[in-house]
Amino acid sequence: MIMKKALLLMITVLFAIGMQAQDLMITGVFDGPLPGGKPKVLELYVINDIADLSVYTVKSQTNANTDWGNDCNLTGSASAGDFIYITGEDHTADFNAYFENSLIPIESTVVNINGDDRLAIFNASDAMVDLFGEDGVDGTGTEWEYLDGWVYRNNNSTPTTSFNAADWTFSGVNANDDQTTNAAAPNPFPIGEYTQGGSTTFYDLHIAGTQVSSDNANDLSVLPGVSGTVSYDNATRTLTLDNATMETGAAIENIGVYNLKINLIGTNTINASVFCLKNHVSTKIEGEGSLKAVSSNSVSIYMYRAPLTINNCTIEAEAVSWGIAGNDGVSGEDLTINKALVKATGSGAASIADIQSLTMNTCKITAPVGAAFDENLHGVALDGSLVTEQVVIESTEGIEDIEYTPVISVYPNPANNFVNISLEKANINGLNLQVYDMLGKLVHTQEISAKTTQLDISDLDKGVYLLKIGNTIKRVIKE
Repeated sequence: MIMKKALLLMITVLFAIGMQAQDLMITGVFDGPLPGGKPKVLELYVINDIADLSVYTVKSQTNANTDWGNDCNLTGSASAGDFIYITGEDHTADFNAYFENSLIPIESTVVNINGDDRLAIFNASDAMVDLFGEDGVDGTGTEWEYLDGWVYRNNNSTPTTSFNAADWTFSGVNANDDQTTNAAAPNPFPIGEYTQGGSTTFYDLHIAGTQVSSDNANDLSVLPGVSGTVSYDNATRTLTLDNATMETGAAIENIGVYNLKINLIGTNTINASVFCLKNHVSTKIEGEGSLKAVSSNSVSIYMYRAPLTINNCTIEAEAVSWGIAGNDGVSGEDLTINKALVKATGSGAASIADIQSLTMNTCKITAPVGAAFDENLHGVALDGSLVTEQVVIESTEGIEDIEYTPVISVYPNPANNFVNISLEKANINGLNLQVYDMLGKLVHTQEISAKTTQLDISDLDKGVYLLKIGNTIKRVIKE
């Protein structure tokens, strides 16, 4: 896995901001709904290239205080169009879990905010260059209050030291209540969607090494190494491959299009020298077509700390080391396969590995005979070793009474005292959760009475446990 990281990890450095007042601005503020009010998030946008971010400091003003403090000093450099994310101390895991991404935010006390607080950017002369909220005013009861909600800057706004509510969109108070992921929220935070100037909008999706934009989205077959019909519809977040062929380095990289749908029509082929698909955020592959994805490098389909769902289609993934792989198997790499045919081959290391969970609905592993997902090895294994020959997962359609395996989210994980368990696609009637230690001993059981359940692990010894609900098993780490 070290080689894979060295060869493939996109440098997700938080982008910074420039030398002039018009180079950096605040575009979003988010007050999280997870336990402890996490994650707190501040989004900044880089207007022009910034060679030295250290000339900027972000400060906050809380409650009715009129003094600015909790300084967050920026470092590094940034390019126009980049976003910088700042979250609270120890909020990174919740930031990644809620937004289902692999970004590495800056952690700072500057975002110890509660929905009525102000944020501002200051330059090297300690002069304010941009402001959210009315300076010195407690936001409680104002139109810009964002308690358990969010605010987002309207496109083409400009930095200002005089707050104007007309430049912002407000979710309303308590808009995030009881939400566990941004994608599932009825009014999601529009993370990374701000645009400024010109008529071109860039999307967090790259095809054949080129960023998809409003200029090229309708016909991506014009890109070098791409043929057939390839297009992207941002309104539905759908990338369509229609009898397409890609001969390239890095073929498809989803950096930030949440719940991207890759729609397969006909027969599609990718031959890549780096990877065929890399998703940093939740992605689905579906359609009535097929995709053969072959990489001459280490991995074909790379789930980089993000979930992947394959629905009712045919996928063949082959690479030198890994066919389908996550980053480390403990970072949200949940692979779900629904009524699909999937063939994965990684002769050098493992065919399916480094994933946190494997959920199969109306399908099962048929080859090699006896192979199964191993929670300890984080992949498909046989006789205690990861499988390196072709793994085949086939649809079992025709058995009408098969019930969906529950889709489970567990957070925080690792944890000290409590973990929260969120269930989807599950009938909770008569459903129980069971906790086993690594020797297979049942150490706890309880009935599931709601879609979100809290599990008390304070009495458990430190270590790794297996949480089982229905046919789904999750690892839980007690610290």
